[in-house]
Amino acid sequence: MNWYKKADMWYKFALTITLFHGTTEDNMKSILQDGLKPFDPEETIDKTLKEYGFIRQDVPSYIWEEELRYRKTTPHIYLTTSKQQAKEYADTSYGEFQRTIVDRLIEWQKKKGKTLQKPESKPVVITIDLPWDMVKGRNDLKEIYNNIIYHKDDLIEKHETLENFLDSITYEFTSDKPIPKEYIVKWEYV
Repeated sequence: MNWYKKADMWYKFALTITLFHGTTEDNMKSILQDGLKPFDPEETIDKTLKEYGFIRQDVPSYIWEEELRYRKTTPHIYLTTSKQQAKEYADTSYGEFQRTIVDRLIEWQKKKGKTLQKPESKPVVITIDLPWDMVKGRNDLKEIYNNIIYHKDDLIEKHETLENFLDSITYEFTSDKPIPKEYIVKWEYV
């Protein structure tokens, strides 16, 4: 059987899909206890500012207000098909939301002639096997499937196996629903 036909079968019949989430050691206790939960933007702002010794009233509102406006309506968990991409997120010690706030904080302090040190926390990648039914209807997963079928001739030339093809593509997923701890397969320092 040609590997792209296997890919077609994978999409239609796989029971789970393996996804990765980058985080830090500081978050692991709550993740292992409660699973992954969409972050609360208000709590995340306060926690991030506190790590640097600030509260909201201490800093100009532009540092956090715009991000809060954007994220308030879209709390999500970010997942990816790429372990390497999850590692890169973990290496920054922050997701995009927190990183934006931290970058603005650092720039604000730099203008005042001060330097902020980012708190240290070991990067961690979590491997999650989600039941396919939890994500199967998503457009981005349909895109993987459509890419496989539409580009099958090119893909056969470029990739010898389905695994090589799947390793060559990266898709990000967001979930606004918690991911129970039972779906966490493992976690590792990276």
